[in-house]
Amino acid sequence: GACKSGPAWPRHSTTKSSHHHFLSSDVYHQIFVRPDDDTITRRLEWGQGPSEEKLLAELQCYRCEVTGLRSAYQHVLKVINGDQPPADVYQQGGAPDGGGG
Repeated sequence: GACKSGPAWPRHSTTKSSHHHFLSSDVYHQIFVRPDDDTITRRLEWGQGPSEEKLLAELQCYRCEVTGLRSAYQHVLKVINGDQPPADVYQQGGAPDGGGG
């Protein structure tokens, strides 16, 4: 559907030898999951994200869906602020062992 695409996450290049780089699938967050190595930080690359028009369409779709879902599941709904460290989100969501799968 129109609301199915996910966000573009940053990937990084790491040195394989002095002249060769490869792109890993490691995902970082600017606040909560930063690379430990300055070399990786310098080589971070952003994936190509959706256009502004597509983002606005997805946001409108999200708003419509959330309204219906809140109403349908209000008796079991648990709201968690996702703007905090991942361990706190996992703990509030009830995921065991930090949410690892």
